[in-house]
Amino acid sequence: MAGSLSTTPPAYLDNDASRVWRRIVPYLKENSNVTNADKTLVEAFCINYQEMRDAYQKLRDKGALIKITETKLNPKTGAIVATDFLGYKKNPAVGIIDSATKNLKMIGNELGLSPKSRGELMQLPNAPKKEAGSVEDQMKKFFSGSK
Repeated sequence: MAGSLSTTPPAYLDNDASRVWRRIVPYLKENSNVTNADKTLVEAFCINYQEMRDAYQKLRDKGALIKITETKLNPKTGAIVATDFLGYKKNPAVGIIDSATKNLKMIGNELGLSPKSRGELMQLPNAPKKEAGSVEDQMKKFFSGSK
């Protein structure tokens, strides 16, 4: 079909983003009116997913709070004289996860990837007609990562 999204992800998408592309594009092509004109939205969804996963890994590695220290050096020798503990600050990954999650929800709604938006999309005049339960089955397949 002309204007159809390619199931092959763009080469510049990272691992998790490419994996999400390969999972959602076939679903979108079968269950919505998404076309190549919506490629930017699909890319943004995939990139935000990658950002969320990368930030989560940093959060797991460093924790939600990061220790703040100040190192004092001897001005003549450059040797460390003292390291003072100043407290904790929130790991920036927490904010990245929050922002990416909000973006995923917003973009997912636009693409019909939430239960509410799927229901609204199915009410559109050109919405694909599916047998009862098939959208639910497709979403179970999508979220389970099955092929």
